[in-house]
Amino acid sequence: MLERYYKLQNCKVFKLAPTGVAAHNISGQTIHRFFGLTNISSVPNFLVLNEYVKLYPKVVLLIDECSMVSAKLLESINDALLLPIQQKEGKIWESEIFNAAPRYSLHKPVRQQDERFIDILNKVRNYQLDEFVIVFINERTVYKSQLPLSCLRLYTTRERVVSANEKDYAAYPGDGTDFLAQDFYVGNERTLKIALRETRLLDHISIKPNMPVMLIHNLHVPTGWVNGTNALVECMEEENICLKKRLPNGNDAIYWIQCISRQVPSTSYTRTQFPIVPAFATTIHKAQSATIDCVGIHLDSMLSHGQLYVAMSRVRKMDDLYLFGAETPLNIKRKFDADINALDINIPERKYM
Repeated sequence: MLERYYKLQNCKVFKLAPTGVAAHNISGQTIHRFFGLTNISSVPNFLVLNEYVKLYPKVVLLIDECSMVSAKLLESINDALLLPIQQKEGKIWESEIFNAAPRYSLHKPVRQQDERFIDILNKVRNYQLDEFVIVFINERTVYKSQLPLSCLRLYTTRERVVSANEKDYAAYPGDGTDFLAQDFYVGNERTLKIALRETRLLDHISIKPNMPVMLIHNLHVPTGWVNGTNALVECMEEENICLKKRLPNGNDAIYWIQCISRQVPSTSYTRTQFPIVPAFATTIHKAQSATIDCVGIHLDSMLSHGQLYVAMSRVRKMDDLYLFGAETPLNIKRKFDADINALDINIPERKYM
């Protein structure tokens, strides 16, 4: 609706989102791609941006999942969005742009249908942690050993994700195959390992049949094989890996992947490797926008109620939601230190066409 409206106003509309999966869902592109930002460079592509200005007198950016966008990114494209955010960049509502631009709030749930579950999610989102929320969370809190095998675990930090994936891989049935990266460089070998981390490609990947993995590169956007896609390993060859994912209609889709190469800018360092990582667990940020069949949320180190809401709302049904990593019964008010200022801000209401 918004896209049609602005097109009628002779505007060029770009649909953006902070993650690859979210961008695919709206047939758009990531904020990083639009501005020319990468994981290793915070300098935008001014040549491309200048072309946009020359070609289109009026440009409108429709940003989905804006709760994951910082004030720093909105105010200056000179700074790349950090994934995950590791420094204080300010809240989105502190940005002058946020308070000056039109905002639209959608209220009808699409993913969930159960009224009780929807009510619980809304209360968590608004930091209304009453007795009903506490009872619900305690009902869904289990020990880690009680999580279903198909459950994707969500953590707040990469460090916890790496540790969880290593342990689960060791315990996963079947024989593994190691795929070593091919590194090319000219110069100082001592800085090689540190520099190649910037490519985000693993130096070695251990894979077992049917284990879960996640793509870390856009391979085929039209069919949804994008950065952040979760899939299972169907089979492996020396130079190819076949992945399988479940489609919304219940059918399975397969895709053969090959190695890709990434170079560290301004260096001779290049790494060639399969663009996947183990996905027994992932970060809450990486799961943003995804609809997941079964989720287990690690409660320790949960930064805010907003982060908890994002994690809880990934599933369709409350029976597919589990929480672990905290003593039971859970004292929810002891666990969370929410940013109350987010609820206290009074923004004047405005009417839009």
